[in-house]
Amino acid sequence: MVDYRWEYEQSRPNSDLYKYASCITHAHIDNPGTDYKNLKIRRVQSLKDGFDYTEFLDFIKSDSFHGILSIEANRFENYEKEISDALAFYAHYGIEPFRKP
Repeated sequence: MVDYRWEYEQSRPNSDLYKYASCITHAHIDNPGTDYKNLKIRRVQSLKDGFDYTEFLDFIKSDSFHGILSIEANRFENYEKEISDALAFYAHYGIEPFRKP
């Protein structure tokens, strides 16, 4: 498994993703700007959170990755908006859901 927050916090090079792609069957992505360690805040990543997810998601879309991608759990204060925003985030990066809404 590979987790975007950990990759980001550790400043791991994206080249490692490709290097170990055959071992990665599950990728997880969330917003590394939230303070989960101290405040247990969870937020789905967004286009407005100030992080550039391009290289990580390019790996996910590449022929090197053959696993699944999961997203962070959220507090679901406004479920429909949060799901809509998440789908718009992935559409921005050219990723479509397996099951169409």
